Amino acid sequence: MSFTLFLKVIWSRKWFIIVFVAIACGLVGTKSSLAVKQYKASASLIVNVNGKDPITGAIVPTLMQPSFLATQVEIIKSISVALKVVNNLKLNNDIELQQKFGQLENRNTSFDVWLGYALLKNLQVAPSRQSSIIYITYTSSDPVQAAQFANAFAEAFIQTNLDLKINPSRRTAQWYATQVENIKKELIQAREELSSYQQETGILSTNEGFNVESSRIAQLNSQLITLRSRLSTLETKQITFSNFDPSFPNASSISDPMIDRLKVAYVNAQLSFSEISNKFSENHPNYLSAANDVASKRESLINEIQSAKAKLTAEIIETNTLIANVEQAINEQTELMLNNNKQRDTLKELINKVQNTESLFNATTQKLNLFRLEGESLDTDVSILNKASPPFYSANYSLTTSVIIAFLFSSIIALFFVLIIEQLNKRIRDKSLIEDSFNIPVLVEIPKIKQG
Repeated sequence: MSFTLFLKVIWSRKWFIIVFVAIACGLVGTKSSLAVKQYKASASLIVNVNGKDPITGAIVPTLMQPSFLATQVEIIKSISVALKVVNNLKLNNDIELQQKFGQLENRNTSFDVWLGYALLKNLQVAPSRQSSIIYITYTSSDPVQAAQFANAFAEAFIQTNLDLKINPSRRTAQWYATQVENIKKELIQAREELSSYQQETGILSTNEGFNVESSRIAQLNSQLITLRSRLSTLETKQITFSNFDPSFPNASSISDPMIDRLKVAYVNAQLSFSEISNKFSENHPNYLSAANDVASKRESLINEIQSAKAKLTAEIIETNTLIANVEQAINEQTELMLNNNKQRDTLKELINKVQNTESLFNATTQKLNLFRLEGESLDTDVSILNKASPPFYSANYSLTTSVIIAFLFSSIIALFFVLIIEQLNKRIRDKSLIEDSFNIPVLVEIPKIKQG
C-alpha cells in the first residue's frame, strides 16, 4: 500500500478515528479528573555486598552483587517483613481495619497476615543496576502515610536482616550450651573417678616410684649374682672335702690355715716318731710318747677337717636359703612392679580421659562464647542511606498529560483497527490499486463530483 492510498484510507475512515480517539480521551480525562491522588515515597538502603564477621571483623565473601541484591529484594517483599511492619506500626490495633477484615466473606487467614499482604500490594522494591543500593517505594493516598510505610519497611528489613544473621548463631549457641553442660558433667565424673582411684591405689603419678622399683630389682639381682658366685665357690670346696680320706689325712688338698698348721704338726710328729722308733723299742717311754703324739696330731687334724666340712655344709645351706629368699624377693618385686605398672596404665587412662574432657570442654566453651557474641551482635550489612519524606506532588499524571497520552495511544489503536477493517472490506480507492492488482493500465479516471 502506497502512502497516498494510506492517506486516502485514513481520510475515508476519519470519522471512526475521530470518534474512537474522542471517546478514549474523554474516558481517560474523566478517570484522571475523578481518580484519587496517589503519592509515592521512597527510602534508599545501601547493602554491604561483602559481609563482615561481627566478632573478628574479617571480610566474608558473599555471592555476586546482582544475585545478592535480588535476594535482598525478595526478602523485603516477603510477608515476614510485612508482618514486622504491622507489629511495629501497631496496625493490628486499628479498629477500622479490624471492621474491614470482619466484613470479609472468606477469612482463611489471620488478621496480621491479611494486613501484611495488603501492604505488599502498594510496595515497590527495585535494586540499582550500577551500585549496591535498593530503593523501597510505597504508594498511598496520604503522602505522610506513604513516607511512614516506606521507612517502616526499611526498618523492618534491617531488623529481618539482623535476625537472619543472629538467629542461627543463637540456635547454635543454645546447642553448644547443652553440650557444655553435658561435657561438664562428664568432666566432673572423670575427675571423681581419677581421685577415687588415686586414693584407692595410693599412686598419684604415672612416673612415681618407677625408678625406685627398678633400682630395687637391680640391687636384688646383684645380690643374687653374688650369692650364686659364693655358692659355686662353696660347692667347689665341698667337692674337695668329699674327697677327704681319714686314713690319709696328710694327703688332703683342703686349703685352710688351721688345717695347714695341723698338717704341718702332724707331719713333724710323724718325722719325730720315725727317728725315735729307730732308736727305741716299742715299750720305751719315748717311743710310746712319740706314738701318742702322732695319734693325737692325727686325731686333731681329722676333727678339724670334719668340723670344717660341717661348717662348709652349713654355709652352703645358708647360701641356698639366701638365694631362695633373694629369688622370692625378686619375684615379689617384679610382680609388685607389674601390678604397679598396670595401675599406672589405668591411672594414665583416667588422666588422659580428664585431660581430653577438659580440652573438649574448653573448646566447646570457646565456641559457645563466640556464638553468644555473634547472637548478641547488632551489626548488619544494611544501612538506611536516605529516609523517605512525604512527597509534595502526587504520582498521578496531570489531566493534560493523561489526555495527550490517551490521544497518542488511541490514535495508534484507531489506525490499527482502520487497517484491519480495510483488509477485511477492500474498496478500490485509487487507480494504482487496479494497476497493481490486475496488472492493466487505467485509461480514464472519473473524478468525484461534489454536489452543489
